[in-house]
Amino acid sequence: MHDLKKLDEKFHEFLKNGLNAKDYNFDEIEITEKLLDEKKAFYIPFGYLTYFLVIEDGKPVVYVNAATRMDTDTICFVGEDSYECYDVFLGNNREISEKYYSHSKKVKKFKDIECLYKFKKQEKRK
Repeated sequence: MHDLKKLDEKFHEFLKNGLNAKDYNFDEIEITEKLLDEKKAFYIPFGYLTYFLVIEDGKPVVYVNAATRMDTDTICFVGEDSYECYDVFLGNNREISEKYYSHSKKVKKFKDIECLYKFKKQEKRK
């Protein structure tokens, strides 16, 4: 068992810095041991966000792929202390793509697709 509190905090920092946090329900995302067996996918406007948890060199790392219809495709590796992101659109950083997809084949296919987008109009009505 791993203590994933630091990793969860760093992952949420990545999400809030990398995407427009006020438009998403990021608080619903939680990094737990359960992710070692499951791959997650969350639709975001104009694309999707997928992530899964792996153990590398004895440490937990979250692999993330964020893609949009606005011609971006980014793969990020989130650790307890930092995160690194790589542009893989149009074949850039092929080795990073291969690393991501190689690991993604080892985890179960996502079974839940959840919508994270909050419609501001709906919130105003509440």
